[in-house]
Amino acid sequence: MNTSLIQAGVVASLLAVTAQAWAVPLTERGHTEYQHQCASCHGTTAKGDGPLRPFLVKAPSDLTTLAQRQGGQLHEQQLREMIDGRGMNEPGPHGSREMPVWGQRFREDAQQTRMGRWKPERQVRQRLDALVAYLQSVQVK
Repeated sequence: MNTSLIQAGVVASLLAVTAQAWAVPLTERGHTEYQHQCASCHGTTAKGDGPLRPFLVKAPSDLTTLAQRQGGQLHEQQLREMIDGRGMNEPGPHGSREMPVWGQRFREDAQQTRMGRWKPERQVRQRLDALVAYLQSVQVK
């Protein structure tokens, strides 16, 4: 079989999978990200009641009331920076933060992929944006 024909088929398959992944709404991607990264501490409903709660020094926040606690408005950039954690001047993967430095973890994950080696910050930003969109969707009114 012709090698270029096989390569074209592989490329077409990858493009189809990529297009399908991008078709998933940001909030839905954020929900999936949340369930994989955050639910063990913050709980599946984001109320701070995850299965690891009894083992933590400080109880995780109820993430459904973030906007309410900030005067009715969710400060997206502040939330993004808190999740990212790399801009905070604290040592270690947790430092004195109550949660992991997700920006570093997301960057390391991105660098493990072929595409992420060139632009890992793009993947970090996409994951953070998805989480922020999801958290925005679960705010109590």
